Amino acid sequence: MIPKRKSPGSGWHKHSKDHSDARKYGAVEQKEMTKEQIGELAKQGIHILPPGAKGLDELKAQFERERKQDKQIDRELSREEKLAERINKDTGLLIKEIKRLESLVEARTKDYDRLEARAKEALAKDVLAAQGKLVYKLLPFIDTMDAMRDATSRGLIIDDAGTKSVYAKMLSSLNDIGVREITHDELRKNAGLCEVSGVLESKEPDGAIIQVVKKGYFFKDSVLRPAAVIVSRKE
Repeated sequence: MIPKRKSPGSGWHKHSKDHSDARKYGAVEQKEMTKEQIGELAKQGIHILPPGAKGLDELKAQFERERKQDKQIDRELSREEKLAERINKDTGLLIKEIKRLESLVEARTKDYDRLEARAKEALAKDVLAAQGKLVYKLLPFIDTMDAMRDATSRGLIIDDAGTKSVYAKMLSSLNDIGVREITHDELRKNAGLCEVSGVLESKEPDGAIIQVVKKGYFFKDSVLRPAAVIVSRKE
């Protein structure tokens, strides 16, 4: 009768706790092991300690310490991950708030720019209106100067060089701020630039301007004062 052979490592597998310790700690105490079993463990990188050796207990204790340290590290990593997650969330909220504030500042800046533009426009209109009123008050003086020039040209009064100089300087200054005389050609083309102060019979067509009795003036692009004219009524 052929004797039944033992399976390789059968004696080793009887000591399941030793086998678990070998896997867990990387070392095992030699207990009733065959050379095959020792070789099998050596291939797995497990150290074989002599019976009663203290090294295995020290390895177990070191392993437990390292396992506790690993758990502590894992807990600390978990806390750090949660902290990083919370920081990322808070950062996202902060970025959204910054964008909201930037949009608000941009909108307020546009509102301010529009308000400033309206204020400048209103101020410009007020200044223009004030200038127009001032110039309008000077027109009677200019009319008087024109009448004096007309009388001088007809020899009714003596020519005064000083008066002529003042008159020229005044017209130049008024022209610098946008005041100019309405020309006869403009009066002929646009009846809205004049007012009829009299009618004379003549050979000219009805409504033709015969004489300008009071000059009209523009201030900027507006009519400061329409001209006063005498028009024709055909004979």
